[in-house]
Amino acid sequence: MHFTEVQIAKALETFHDLKSATKTVRLLGYPSTKQLYKWIKKEGQPRQEQRKRYKLTNTPEHPAHAPIKVKLDAIHRCYEMGEPMISVAKDIGYTYASIYYWYQNYKKYGLMGLQNKPRPTKRKQAKEKDLSSEDAKALNEKIRSLQLEVDILKETLNIIKKDPGVDLSALRNREKTQLVNALRNRYELRDILLALGMSRSVYYYNVKHLDDRSNKDRRLLKELVPIFDESNKTYGYRRIHSELSKTGRTVSEKVVRRAMKLGNLVVYKPKKQKYSSYKGEITPAVPNILNRNFHADAPNQKWLTDITEFPLHDGKVYLSPIIDCFDGAPVCWTIGESPDAVHVKEGVHSRQCRLRRLFRGTQERIFLQ
Repeated sequence: MHFTEVQIAKALETFHDLKSATKTVRLLGYPSTKQLYKWIKKEGQPRQEQRKRYKLTNTPEHPAHAPIKVKLDAIHRCYEMGEPMISVAKDIGYTYASIYYWYQNYKKYGLMGLQNKPRPTKRKQAKEKDLSSEDAKALNEKIRSLQLEVDILKETLNIIKKDPGVDLSALRNREKTQLVNALRNRYELRDILLALGMSRSVYYYNVKHLDDRSNKDRRLLKELVPIFDESNKTYGYRRIHSELSKTGRTVSEKVVRRAMKLGNLVVYKPKKQKYSSYKGEITPAVPNILNRNFHADAPNQKWLTDITEFPLHDGKVYLSPIIDCFDGAPVCWTIGESPDAVHVKEGVHSRQCRLRRLFRGTQERIFLQ
């Protein structure tokens, strides 16, 4: 916040009268205690003179771009002799920011960084801007040819699956034809053939050959589809090739694989699901008679049952007891090797805890519903 000279003088006068900075701030409402102590500290000291601004003019003795000798002398005086940069700047007639800029260029590039870069004249600038149409056309053609080379190398990797640094002259005519077909919608045919070193007649010959091969693959695909469907989509190209050989059809495995890829004949591989013993709700839901009220006043009023799994060394054993809610004792039980085989046998066993003797040493868990 900015305070005027009158406000500062009034605050100092009030402080000298009250002899308290806190009371002064409360009385006047300004400034903060910290600011008031700063004014008290500066009181009686002469004010610093404002920094004078020097207007620099360019003369033959003071050019806009200083010579290398002047720059080196200023750097030597400031960074080696230790003279203040402001005094050196006033002496040579340049700003101290210029001296700092010279020093940075000298440290980075040496004497080359102190050389004055010639500024182009208006006539030269107009000449550079006024490029002839022939030069612009040649430049555009060169850029287009370079872009064509880059796209050819990219398509070499995408289509032919070869290293982009491969020698284009080492490619076969069929591979070059595939590159031309991929780039024809972006460039002229003449430019692509010239970049690949391929004649027009060879290109059209290979185009016809590729069309004939694709037609053969489509005709072969019609023979493969029934074999693939009869196998419930489980035969790969090797087994389909074997089935074709049994019928007397002589075809290469590569041709069969190419035709299956054309028809998108992919073998179905079901994903293995993690085992889960839960089979869902296999019976209708029973009515909730107890409604979680497991208290019984007399025996044989409320019985509960469930199946418990015991993992043993020889396998798993399943226990299905019936518990009386009156005293929690087992009424009867049955044991089996599978959950489906466990069922409650007829008859009531004794209430003695035979279950503990049967599974002695095994932790007992009975989950009640």
